[in-house]
Amino acid sequence: MIPNDFLIAWLLTLALELPVIYLLLHKSAPRPKVLFAGFMASTLTLPWLWFVLSHWMEYNQLLLIGESLVIIVETALLASWLQTRVRLALPTAFLANLTSLLVGTWILSV
Repeated sequence: MIPNDFLIAWLLTLALELPVIYLLLHKSAPRPKVLFAGFMASTLTLPWLWFVLSHWMEYNQLLLIGESLVIIVETALLASWLQTRVRLALPTAFLANLTSLLVGTWILSV
């Protein structure tokens, strides 16, 4: 069974990251393809961050190393699936993850 806090984090991640990904990559591929790629990239990486890496790392390490690994993987996935350049996919993955980290943390704290 999926824990409720993970489900909330996943939905919040999608709600915050998909608009960023769409805004930055909508000229690279058709809208449905961009949204699907963003959905899949976030859906594939979040469980690794939550359920795998979090068991091996302290919170600060998870923020630095874990989020960096997520950004690298999402960059590769977005670049591959959307057939776009890494130099466009990398800042997109970085900004999407930064948005979900900062805004998501703020939303969950209020």
